[in-house]
Amino acid sequence: MKNPYHQEDPDPHVAMGARSAWLVIALFLAFIALPPLYRNVFEALRPAADGERWVPAVEVFNFDPQGEKTLAKHFQEFEKPLDDAPFTEPVRRAVQRAEVAALREGNRKVVVGNDGWLFYRPGLDALAGYGPVRPEPDTVAKDPNRAPWRGPAPAIRNFARQLREFGCELILVPIPIKPMIYPEKLTGSAFDRPLKHPDADALYRELEASGVRVIDLTEILWSAKQASPEPLFLKTDTHWTPEGMAFFAATLAEALRHRPWMADLPADRRFQKTEVPREGLGDLVGMLGLEGTRAFEAEHIAVREVFAQPGGEPFAPDPAAPVVLLGDSFVNIYADESLGWGAGAGFAAHLAMQLGMPLDVIARNGQAATGVRRELASRPEAAAMMRQKKAVVWALAARDLFLSETPAQETGVVWEDVKFRESGAAESPVAGDGPVEVTGEVIKRYEPHDPNRVTYQEEIFPLEYRITEGAGSIKPGDTVIVYHWAFREKKLLPASRYQVGDSQRLTLVRLSEKAELSTIQRIEFDIDFDAPEPIPYWAEAVSAPGADPSPESEPTGSLAFAHAAAAGSCLALAALAFLAVKALRNRRYGMWEDEAEA
Repeated sequence: MKNPYHQEDPDPHVAMGARSAWLVIALFLAFIALPPLYRNVFEALRPAADGERWVPAVEVFNFDPQGEKTLAKHFQEFEKPLDDAPFTEPVRRAVQRAEVAALREGNRKVVVGNDGWLFYRPGLDALAGYGPVRPEPDTVAKDPNRAPWRGPAPAIRNFARQLREFGCELILVPIPIKPMIYPEKLTGSAFDRPLKHPDADALYRELEASGVRVIDLTEILWSAKQASPEPLFLKTDTHWTPEGMAFFAATLAEALRHRPWMADLPADRRFQKTEVPREGLGDLVGMLGLEGTRAFEAEHIAVREVFAQPGGEPFAPDPAAPVVLLGDSFVNIYADESLGWGAGAGFAAHLAMQLGMPLDVIARNGQAATGVRRELASRPEAAAMMRQKKAVVWALAARDLFLSETPAQETGVVWEDVKFRESGAAESPVAGDGPVEVTGEVIKRYEPHDPNRVTYQEEIFPLEYRITEGAGSIKPGDTVIVYHWAFREKKLLPASRYQVGDSQRLTLVRLSEKAELSTIQRIEFDIDFDAPEPIPYWAEAVSAPGADPSPESEPTGSLAFAHAAAAGSCLALAALAFLAVKALRNRRYGMWEDEAEA
């Protein structure tokens, strides 16, 4: 059938010379063929002493049909490390910098606002999308066999009920996020009230009706913004400034003083604070991949470090304190070095100073929804400990409360129930305080998050090992939980690719001895709350069984040789392709000349 539209708007005719056509084809083939070739040769020849060798051409076929993992899952896991190809970073960074400068265009995690302000895109999704009251509708794009999603309200109500049985009050404190207080920096339009999710008031009323005390300070923080010459949030970070945090701590402390149980608690602790200048770039610059560039200017701030009196010791959590503070990175900012703004001046310290009393603190970056409650409930004899507490102050970013199913799953926010442990801790099979070396086989794998879909830069995750060669009190046949780095600085590390059946030589220490990891985002392992608490370990070193980890055994060769060999392979392939194209071209022209002579 003839297309009638061609009579009115005929197809355009585009002509290209033979040389131009061959050039375009050659550039296209080089673009898709040479980078993968370079990476495969480089990964195959690079020194493997750092344990990060991963050759795509080999790994794509490294699939066990008899294993637990499906072929689709294998390909999904294979695709993740492809994003970390070394040669992609400079190109990605240059393109992103040009987009920010010329178009004010961010990426799938960051939105570029006005005057150099950056915003976390999932936070905007939490305010503008479906929420906890209006469920997200099903679509054909969703897996019909996926696990049912559970919103925040049931988990919060159940947690409050558990605490009431201990004689302890739950106080939920949603922390407003940056676009709620500074929407004009995002849209350029004036606002006369903070930006809120439509379900916010309904959710808070529902929780209050079920016995949860909700302290929503959004309106108060909005009023403080109008009166403050200093910004309450960092321009290039998801978190608040020291001024915003200190104001929030003072306001929350004033609200807590009116709770009935406060009259029974002595508020006689004395603290002092010292102002210290700091500077840095926020986490949103890192999410854009522009750290180390001049795309954004460093922010200069003054934090107030808090010290206990007498003695002048830095503030430290007190597990015996009658009030527990649960929180996320908003609590850890200025207290956790890994967040980039130093330590000693965090929210917990300022709240304790305002209350004049010690605090029991559990704060984990990115895990205020379930992780902090799980840690609280899994402490040895947690139930008995909670009977001595008066209140749990649960301070978390408001966005976690309003994420619907899809963005919540993408950012790793889950709402699970916890059970408080009645028993004590299990005896650790590691004798003494020193590390022990064992060999184990992976028998259970916990899936780490995709670093490109979460806010934090680092994550640790557990693997379950069956010991095949023991040491000290760890015997062959024992089962141990061992934590590894999943990713650092958004880069997946080798342990993230360990599979069931892999055997590793491990140098183990107790995870509790690694204080610097206590606030790092972690994947939780399965716990039987009715059994003694298992002792998780940290892998100080990992090597193949039988390998000598000493420096003398490191592989020979250098990165320079690997780069040279990879570049040479690309040049050789390009030369062969050029000769082949030239031969085909000459042959084709020769055929045309023969036909012309005939």
